[in-house]
Order: sequence, then C-alpha cells, then structure tokens
Amino acid sequence: MQNTLLRTARSGVINTGRDFSCCVLTAGNELVAAAESLPIHVMAGPDQMAESMKAFHPVLARGDAFLHNSPYHGCSHAADLSVLVPVMDEDGRHRFTVLAKAHQADIGNSIPTTYHAAARDVYEEGALIFAATRVQRDYRDIDDIIRLCEMRIRSPEQWRGDYLASLGSARVGERELIALADEMGWDQLEAMVAAWFDYSEKRMSLAIASLPRGKAIGETRHDPFPGTPKDGIPIKAKIDVRPDEGKITLDLTDNIDCLPNGLNLSEACARTAAMVGTFNSLGLTVPTNAGSFRCPGRVAARELCGRHSAPSDKLLRGDPERCRPPDQRRAPGLCQSCRWLRHGRDRGRADGGPGGDFRA
Repeated sequence: MQNTLLRTARSGVINTGRDFSCCVLTAGNELVAAAESLPIHVMAGPDQMAESMKAFHPVLARGDAFLHNSPYHGCSHAADLSVLVPVMDEDGRHRFTVLAKAHQADIGNSIPTTYHAAARDVYEEGALIFAATRVQRDYRDIDDIIRLCEMRIRSPEQWRGDYLASLGSARVGERELIALADEMGWDQLEAMVAAWFDYSEKRMSLAIASLPRGKAIGETRHDPFPGTPKDGIPIKAKIDVRPDEGKITLDLTDNIDCLPNGLNLSEACARTAAMVGTFNSLGLTVPTNAGSFRCPGRVAARELCGRHSAPSDKLLRGDPERCRPPDQRRAPGLCQSCRWLRHGRDRGRADGGPGGDFRA
C-alpha cells in the first residue's frame, strides 16, 4: 500500500514530501498495522473513520470505496483526504478495513492553501469535507462525486491522479488480504490478529512496568496569532506514571477553550499527539496497534466533556448536548473537547481533545 501510493501519486507533497499513511483495521475498527505511516495520521482517528463508515453505510459490499476527510468523524484535518475500503469475504461478511490517507495539494479552501490558519470557522475555511462518502460501487467510480471534487479543487488533474493513487493503494491492500485469507482462511487470519494484539498488550505492560514512578508538568506557549490572546496560547500537560499499576495518565484539562482561528486541533490529532509522546518514551519494542492501546493509558480532557474514543450516535449527528449542560455552555465557544461537535459554529475549523482511553 505504502509503495503504491508513493510511486503513483502526482503531487510533490505525497511523492516527495511523503505526507501520507496507510493502515489496516479489523472489522471492529481496531488498528492492526500501520507500516511506515506518520503516527499523527494513524494512531487514533482511523478507528473513528471506520466506525463512521459503518454507521453511515450499514450495508457494505465488495467493490465499495469511501472518501473521508471529516475531522468531525476521526480524520486529522480536511486536507488529509482518505480512501477507505471494506474488505469482504466471499459470503459478504466484513472482515477488515484498509485506509490510505494523503495530504492534498488543494482541498477547495477559500484561499489557495490547505492550511487556512486565520479562518475563523469551517465555513470561512471552505474545505470540501466528506464523511465516509461512497465514491465507488462495484469497483466503479460514482461520477457525481468525482465531478464535485474536480469542480471545487484548483488543480483537478493533479487531484485526480492523487485520488487514483490513494484508491490503488487501498485496492492493493484489499487484494493482498483476500489472497492471504485464500491461503490460510479468514478465521485463521483473524486468530493471528488476536494473538498479535495479545502480544502487543504484553509488550506495553512490560514497558510501563520498567518506568520510574512519578509525576511531571510540561508548559509552553504558542506565539501570538490573529484570534489568540496578545501573549499567545498557553499549553499545559500533566503526566502521572504508575508502573506498579501499569498506568500512564496524560492530563490536558488545564487548557483554554478553542479560539476563533485555525490553530485548534481535531480530536484525532489531540488524542494521537498524547499517544505519540507516550510511545516515543517507551522504546521500539512496543508495537503500534490496538493491542498495545488496551493497557490502561488515559488521556484526560476537560471535566464535563464526554470521552469520544469512538463516535457515538450523537457525535455522528454533531450533537453537543452530551458534552456540556445547557446552563454551563458559553457563547464564545465550548471547551476543546466539545468544539468539533459544533461543526465550526462560533470558533475555529479544527479543534478537539476529548478524553479517551488509548484503546479504540
């Protein structure tokens, strides 16, 4: 998958900058493998993207493919357009999902950039956003979706090439999984994945047990930018390591509400950033998959906000009611955890940080 996307993409951000990732998930939306992907793309988020694919399309079929770049449903940000393909067995049972994500040269923003940091909300940003939109049925493009993209994107020929590269990458993953299942059987393949998760969980437990017990607080400040306080954005993270309990807690609750610009993070990036810091401190022996995520690591967000480790029905509808009681809601903007649920109203285009266990 990785090699296909690298060698066939047209835009330099993919074929030279290598701003792309590929991964495989179980039918239950658990990360199996991510190859040489960028951690910020795949450690958290693909689980939610696959979940939203199934929620919006309860009936899946071999030959389906879906465009997905919605930060409201697990994508890192709108420029990281992804292709999801459900891998089906000969009986029509969903067995795995493959995902190819690649940063686009253009995604339809109101100005010619994929990073509109000064946009006050998602509407000013103007990006095309697809929440698991079916783009292929029976291995054939749905032409209406392709025309929509080509009409709204400034470099349609380049976009078409990058779309085909991502689609080809996902189809290679689908093909190889089907071939592997033909060789050993779907049930045996799933049993091997379960064993891989169990092994990864043990490696994570051993890695945490080797750490010293302690607490630490890290603080920094982002430079001032339009829409931020005059002295910039303070950022604080607290970490509590308890190796005797096999537990690591990252507390991000003591941070400000999101702001009227594009510096806010998506939920996927907020969760993943905390996980990347944790995994980078544990050495190279811990596999990055849903098995290692089972260990009781936790990312804590603002109190009164739900833990959106997977999209709930309300999250899929963009319903903020579960996150803050009406009498505690503030007009200038909800806390980071709730911001995405407002779909860009009042404040920035990309934000988040809801708490959630490492596990999917």
